[in-house]
Order: sequence, then C-alpha cells, then structure tokens
Amino acid sequence: MIAGFLYGSRGTQLATNDLAAPRRSAPAYRPEIDGLRAIAVLSVLLFHLEIDAISGGFIGVDIFFVISGYLITRQILAELERGTFSLTAFYSRRVRRLGPALLSTLALTSLASVLILSPPQLTRFGETLAAAVLSISNVLFYFQSGYFDTASDLKPLLHTWSLAVEEQFYLLWPATLILLSKYTPPRYLLHFITTTGLISLIASGTLTASQPSATFFLTPFRVFELGIGALIVLLEARRPDSARLRQLLSLGGLLLIIYSALSFTKSTPFPGFSAAVPCLGAALIIFAQDPTATRHLLANRLTIGIGLISYSLYLTHWPVIVFYRHLSQSSITISAQLALAAASLATASLLYHFVEQPFRRPRHKGAPGAQNRRFFLVSGASAVSLALLAGALVLGQGWYWRLGPKGDQLVHAHTTKDFHTVFYGGRKCSPPHCETHPEASPRLYIVGDSHARALHHGLNERVPTIHASLWESAGCEFYSLDYIGETSRRMRECLETKQRAFVEIGKRDAPVLLTQHWASAYHDKHIAPGTGLPDRDFASLEEYADFVAAELTDVAALIKPQPLIILGGVPRFHRQGSPYDCQARPIASDNCDTSPRNNEFIELHNRFNRLLARKLPPGVTILSPFDALCDAKFCRNFDEQGMPLYSDRAHLSIWGSVYLMHRIKSNLVGILNTNLGKKGSDTHR
Repeated sequence: MIAGFLYGSRGTQLATNDLAAPRRSAPAYRPEIDGLRAIAVLSVLLFHLEIDAISGGFIGVDIFFVISGYLITRQILAELERGTFSLTAFYSRRVRRLGPALLSTLALTSLASVLILSPPQLTRFGETLAAAVLSISNVLFYFQSGYFDTASDLKPLLHTWSLAVEEQFYLLWPATLILLSKYTPPRYLLHFITTTGLISLIASGTLTASQPSATFFLTPFRVFELGIGALIVLLEARRPDSARLRQLLSLGGLLLIIYSALSFTKSTPFPGFSAAVPCLGAALIIFAQDPTATRHLLANRLTIGIGLISYSLYLTHWPVIVFYRHLSQSSITISAQLALAAASLATASLLYHFVEQPFRRPRHKGAPGAQNRRFFLVSGASAVSLALLAGALVLGQGWYWRLGPKGDQLVHAHTTKDFHTVFYGGRKCSPPHCETHPEASPRLYIVGDSHARALHHGLNERVPTIHASLWESAGCEFYSLDYIGETSRRMRECLETKQRAFVEIGKRDAPVLLTQHWASAYHDKHIAPGTGLPDRDFASLEEYADFVAAELTDVAALIKPQPLIILGGVPRFHRQGSPYDCQARPIASDNCDTSPRNNEFIELHNRFNRLLARKLPPGVTILSPFDALCDAKFCRNFDEQGMPLYSDRAHLSIWGSVYLMHRIKSNLVGILNTNLGKKGSDTHR
C-alpha cells in the first residue's frame, strides 16, 4: 500500500544481501527514503487542501509507487537468494503491516458517513466500502467515473484506489519473481521488468487522452511506476562510487519532483508520459543513496517523522477533508486549510502509534503461532463485518430511516440509489441526438453540452408545439466551430458531434438554440485541432466573453438566415452536492431552499450572461435563466411542490427542466412565431 510499507522501528529495513547486487551491502536504514515518503504524502495533502502553489501534488502517489516497487522487490529477491522466502510469511507481514490501520480507517469512516451523508451518498459509500475491503476500489472507481459521476471531492474513500493498485501488485509480483528466479537466467529478470515497464508506459502515454479514467485507475497502466522501483534493485550494483556524481543524481531527482509538484496541474495529461518525470526523480534519489547532499533536505528529524507516519497520514487525511466539505457545505478557506492539516496530522499520529505499530510488532507474550491465529481471526472478522455493513448500506437504500419522518417522505418521492442519473433532465435523451414531438411544427435545433441535454424533459413536457431536435456532447464547446477546451473529456466525440450537428442544421430551415455550462470553460486553454489556429488562454472573464461572442458570430453566419438563440448559464446550487443531498442530510447545517445570488460561483455565471448579452452580434437573442429562477437576492433550488431543480450541483433535474421551460416558453415560442411570420412574408413578396 501507499507508503512503501517496509518500515522498521526507525524506518526502512533493507536486506544486506541481494540477487541484483551480491557484492554490495545495503545500509540497514535509508533515512532519505523516509524523507521521500514525507515529500510524497505532504504533496498529496497540500494538493487536497487546495494549496494553489502545489498544483501537481497528486504526483506524491506516483512517488509512493516507485518506493513500494523498490522495497518489495529488494526484500523478495534478498530472501530468495538466502533461500528463506515464503509466500505465507510474505503475505502475513503485508496483512499485519497494512490491515489494522486500513480496517480502522474504514470503520471510523463508516461511522462518520452514517452520521453525515445523505441516503444517495451513503449508498454509494457502501459500494466503495465493499470495494476497499476487497482491494478492488480502483476498478470500481473506473466503472463509476464519467461526466455524471458524483463529485470526486465528496467521496470519503476515493483515495483507496491507490491502495488497491498496490495490493494487486502484491498478489502477482512475488510469484512472478519466484518463477523468473527459478527458471530463467538472472539477466532475464532485467529484460522482463524493462519490457513490461515500457509496454505499460507506452500504453499509458498513448491512451491517457482518449481513456483518462482507465489509465488513471487501472493497475496495468501503473505497472511502469512500480517497475521503475523494481529496476533500481537490479541496477544498484552499478551505483557510481563518486560521491560528487551521487550528489548530483540525488539533487537532480529532487528537482524533478519539485518541478512536477509545482508545474503540473489538473489539466496535465496524467499519468501518461508526464508521470515518468516524478517517478524518475524518486528513482534517482533512491539509486544515488547520497549520504551528504540530501541529508539536510530529506533526512532531518521532521521529514523522517512525517515519513514514518506517511501511511497513516495518507489513510486519514482524505476522509477528514471530505467530511469537512460535507459539513461546511463550502470551499476550503485558509483557516480551514490550517485546521484540516493539523487534524490530519493528529489523527495520523494516533493511528500510527496506537494501531499501526502495536499490531505490526505485538508486545504481549504468547506463542507466535497463537498470536498469528488470533490476529488473523480478528482481522478476518473485521473485514467480513465491514463487507456486511457495506451490503446493508446498499440494500438499505442508504438507511433513509436515519432521517425520521423526513426520510419516509424522501424515499417515497425519490430513489436513493443514484439521484443524479435517475432525475437528470436529460435522462431520456440518448446522446448525441434525440428529439421531442417530431410531428409538431415549427422545428427548433438545440445544441450544446449536457446542460443543453438537460432541457429535454422540459421541452417534452411543456412545449408540445415545438419539434425539438437536440444535439449534445458532454463537456463540448458548441459555441465555436473550430475550438474546444483542452480539458474536454471526449475530444474526438466532441469534434465529430459538432460536425454532424452543423451539417444537419445546414440542410434544414430551422432556428438554433445554443446553451452550455458557459463559464466553466473560462479557465481552460482552447485549442483548434487540425486548423492551424493559435491556442487561446483568457486573462479575464471579459476576454473570454469577447472570444465566445466572436465565435458565435461565425455560428450565426453559418445558420443564416435562421435566428440563433442563446440560453445563458443556470445559477446552480451553491453548496457541495445537490439540493437533495443538502435536504436529506442527517445533520443539516443551513437552509437548502435558496442560494444567495451574490455567491461567487453564481455571480460568475450571471456576470458572464450579462457580458455576453452586451457583446453578441445583432440578430442574436439571449435568454437568461436567472430571470426565471432568481429574484433580486436569491435563486431558488426547489419548485413549488418541493422538488429539487438540480439533480447535482449544476445540472437541471427533470423538475428543474420543466420549471425553466415553463417560464421561458412564451419567449421561445414568440421568437419562433416571429421567424415563421418573416418566412411567410418573404414567401409572398
């Protein structure tokens, strides 16, 4: 698991003999590896605390993979050389080392989840709890990932994906080393690790853009990181004797890690080839074994101390942050960052001293065999209990009974399995194209991202006199014929859908309504693949509005003489999760019914709507959802019957879609009738 997992009483214990370097004796303790662990876990912690300077702090996980690959491989090869390796003893050490802290974290996180999460959230938590117990949470998160997945920063066990990757590595790697050591010459092991690692790296690098979830979560695309660590073991015999050169290697590795942590961002294609940079940095530090240059940077008391608790800190920090988000229903402030960092370190220290260490090195007397039997009996019973709890949470619909009478009302009104998927306004529209009332006239084209698709239910229910033809690609920028956001999740799908939509529109004589999650792309670099046009970045919201208005001028010219109608961005829910999650929490901290109009996120969308309205070319009409959903101070989150207008934080629910379309119907029909009148007048001239 994350942290290397071969700590000694002071840190990392390494064998003094090794197949790869039989004439080199390894030191009993490598303090710089504990320091490397500290850098890795602090990078992850600061990234999750939303410290802007550490925009690439997620690379800490990749550093842990390299450390684990190195230490596990070295231990197994050393024991194989001595003839003392045992699969039973290996897995016994792994379970004793990793199990108690993980099971304790899962149990405490489960208790907090029952007290804090809404029924839909608790149902999903049950699924992730079962996956974490079975060491397949990375696979579950891969299948759950997608445009409509629950916000990742609200999942208490999301961080267990990396533990699952390492546990899957532990299942296969010992047997692989046994077979290669027994039946092949020593050089074949080097060839095997190198070849396997290169295949994994190339696959990750070439598929990251098209399959980002697979390359991020699934073990085959992370093998090269573990393999880099294993490769160090085989190359240690070639470690240079020059102290100066080892210093340079070590400092070079540290600079690569610092560069990655400070310059990588969420927009960096990752893992892919980018992940090789911090992995190489960690490998250089481990390989160099520099006793001087890194002594003060990596091997001081503070970094060693943090390195020792790094596994516990990794386990505890994420649930602490997630539950803060659920309880506060707000972003992380500077004071909250300090408090959460302190709370994470405190809980990690407690877990390390009272669970991790005692269970790893039991001090009570008794025969070792009896101790092991007791330990595995208790551990097994704990794991089974957590799995049963997970099943109860899923089958029990998130235990809606926790809410009392309100829970009975909610469960009869809504399903608690997956609220967003079931009640999203575009649920019955299968992308990229769907229609409503094909027998009706006039025809209206609707194009855009998932926010355009969310109008489908309202159009179907409230506007039977219009034949709506809807083209959608999730996260796709339809306001430009050439540009898309660099972070578009499905770049090829976006470009193909836009092309199909505008070709179809060009064949017909019908107006076009275009809507997006407009302001969400403000911070994205925009690229125009295959056109030769320069990339575009935006220093301000007004500059972005200028760009969008100019691009919409081209769209308007393309569909001319038919009118282009713009529907501005919806206000959105201002808290974490959805209005339903807010309403259905056992611990309610504030009113969920309305959102303040001056909230920074809501005002961003409103300001963009106003800017775009001023900059649009003549003949382009804009309708603002704020006029329908807000008064002077507040925006509503529920309709008159108490149904939530949003199925998540930003997408209209089926009720929100109906509510909005009911209130803009007269404006929309008026525009279409005016267009029909003009066409009729032109016909009779």
